Amino acid sequence: MYTGLSAFRTVKRNGVITDLEHEGFVKELGQVISKGIELDVIGHVTDALSLVANYTFVDAVITKNSDESLIGKQTPQTPQQIVNTWVQYGFPLKNKAVLKLSVGQSTWIKRSTSEKDLFIPDFTKFDAGLNYTHNRLSVQLIADNLTNRRYMASGDIISSYPYEGRNYYYIDGDPFNIRAIVGFKF
Repeated sequence: MYTGLSAFRTVKRNGVITDLEHEGFVKELGQVISKGIELDVIGHVTDALSLVANYTFVDAVITKNSDESLIGKQTPQTPQQIVNTWVQYGFPLKNKAVLKLSVGQSTWIKRSTSEKDLFIPDFTKFDAGLNYTHNRLSVQLIADNLTNRRYMASGDIISSYPYEGRNYYYIDGDPFNIRAIVGFKF
């Protein structure tokens, strides 16, 4: 089992974000300082059961900008917290084949917007997987968003554009879908 705890502080100069007032353009954020921690737990609980868990906390703040009203604001579209887990159980089959079943979740919490103290709604989505491996052949099915929950994958809130008051811009997350992956080692 591997467990890691890290702390970080990054300074980003001349960062940009989408300019919602001018389609197709970006606007400069100036300097952004991001501080936070990340905790990872990765490993095998037993020979058949494995676990991946991750927690991240980020405080990303605009610290320098020619528009002084932006200083001190959270960086738009940045989640304050992210929690991910993935659990996998493998069943040995005949002739050294293996069938693995997986379940996991992803949660995004307190995603900032261009407006101070306004946030995009939090979301949690659940996924699952099925993997069959035999010799050099691998077949994998991934089911994404098992509950078919509607959520905002990204977005922003801006005042006074294009209309007075609050205006919402967002991109829906993917609905329930299944992907198939076939691999062969040469």
